[in-house]
Amino acid sequence: MNNRRLAALFGFVLVATGLVGLTHAPSPMSSATPYDLFHIAFGAIGIACSVGRRGSKAFNIGFGAIDLYQALAQQLGWFPADWFLWKSADLILHVGIGALLVGLGFSLD
Repeated sequence: MNNRRLAALFGFVLVATGLVGLTHAPSPMSSATPYDLFHIAFGAIGIACSVGRRGSKAFNIGFGAIDLYQALAQQLGWFPADWFLWKSADLILHVGIGALLVGLGFSLD
């Protein structure tokens, strides 16, 4: 595994998460439309970084930091809490995935 593959994999996961969320299927995670569009947009950025062979490390570390911020924002009611309408499962995923992306982003080539 390297940063490029991680960005591609995570980018596809983000796009899929956003698309599934737009169906508003019952989920333990938020299905707020702005949150789903956020996932699709950042997933596309991750895929573009991996395809272009540039910026994958920055994407992984940066999006990991954004995930960690979202966990904090969810707990403290900071922006974009009113738009994203996070649920408990979102918090768990933001902490876990955020820490994983930052850690792997720094350690992979």
